[in-house]
Amino acid sequence: MKTLFLTALFFPLLSGAQSPSELRHQAFQGNDIQRICDLTVVPAGKPGVYFLNYPSIQSDNHRLYFAQRNSENLNQSLFYSLSIDGHQEMQMIIPGVVVDFLVDGDNLYLIKKDSSLEKWSLAKREKQTSYPTTERSIDNLKKRPTGLVLFENQLFISHGMLGVTVLDLASGKITAEIPLAQGQPYDLQSQAADIASNGSMAYITMESANYDPQGRGIPFNGFITVDMKSRNVMKQTPINTTQEVFGFPKIEISNDTAIVQNSGILLTYPLAMLDSEKIAYPTKRIWAQDRNGVPLGRVWADETAIYSCMKENIVDQTGGRTKVTMHGLPYVFPLN
Repeated sequence: MKTLFLTALFFPLLSGAQSPSELRHQAFQGNDIQRICDLTVVPAGKPGVYFLNYPSIQSDNHRLYFAQRNSENLNQSLFYSLSIDGHQEMQMIIPGVVVDFLVDGDNLYLIKKDSSLEKWSLAKREKQTSYPTTERSIDNLKKRPTGLVLFENQLFISHGMLGVTVLDLASGKITAEIPLAQGQPYDLQSQAADIASNGSMAYITMESANYDPQGRGIPFNGFITVDMKSRNVMKQTPINTTQEVFGFPKIEISNDTAIVQNSGILLTYPLAMLDSEKIAYPTKRIWAQDRNGVPLGRVWADETAIYSCMKENIVDQTGGRTKVTMHGLPYVFPLN
């Protein structure tokens, strides 16, 4: 889970009998989140051509947060803060392309496509400082940062083919680099696609970074578990690549379960499986049963559901011709 640390003194207790989960369900039926999800699927000026945004979503018991690219200016991103029942309270324009974020009190930490981390004040709505997410030069797009978690004032950043970098917030320095899935045969390489945490353990999703032209194998696809205290790799758990491979696998952890958004398919893996089994098989495949569409970007989950903006395809066969249009909408995927 992308851990959010917010001081409860600033917020009133939730009124009535509605739980945070019930309020989130209510929020995802409201107009403000609909307007945000509208911007995930934008006509690109030609019939049948659309620009797709890939938003990040997070929540705690008081707020919902969204970040996504600004479709009106692709060199900017938009960050939104909403009340737990879905009323927009703040929007900020962030220069550059935001890849992932987390909130810690008044601090908003953003990792960006240019391999930088920015610290913003939510109260002042301004950037306070920035740091590089790696000391290496980025000579390959597959070495860019992809996700982050916070542990004991250290940011653990999944960083593509570089593995995981560790940034100390007190000094602003990179204090460690943790290589992952090294020494594969046939010069195969993997990349860290995302990261989530449960206690002191980080779970990193890995996907292919290259391929073997002779078809002798594919790079490691699966999960790597890292102990953030010792910074040691504890376990490497592949998925069954004869059945499927990972493609842009974004991970969220809820109820001791890893939820992976894998190219529009939601897959669940109990953490106990990742900690003990030789191969990880998904226990659930979750679909939008009543919609012809797929989730976009990074989802968020609580104990009852997965929350997402999704792309819906609308098929019109009027007059014997098939016409497909797309739009974005909020969607809640029940977990039970």
